[in-house]
Amino acid sequence: MTHVSDDGEDRGFVEPDVEQTLALFRQIGFVAPVHESDGDLPGFEFAGRAEIKLATLRPDEPLGVTSPIPPEAKEFFGKLADFRQEMQVITDPTGTYVFEPGVPPEHIPPPEAPAPRKPWWKLW
Repeated sequence: MTHVSDDGEDRGFVEPDVEQTLALFRQIGFVAPVHESDGDLPGFEFAGRAEIKLATLRPDEPLGVTSPIPPEAKEFFGKLADFRQEMQVITDPTGTYVFEPGVPPEHIPPPEAPAPRKPWWKLW
């Protein structure tokens, strides 16, 4: 993930430290799902998801990903909003999820595609 610093300078490709992400899980009381490819670090596979990495690298920023987020990620963002006492917003192909502290998440589906315009030469 490209990381732009606070002064606007591009810092190049940055990956969050997996230990940092796993520490965040522990801090907010989130138990990451275990995957057979986790190896010695339970939750390693889940910590590698794009939306989780973005939440670790860019706290307090709205996020967008190209794949639908799984239920476990929704649970993570709910706990993150409660822990930080700040709204967390993430958009995926199914719409935008808004996680506010202490309330159920809100899902806002994408707007329907607009109807195609009639060609200007068709008057009926």
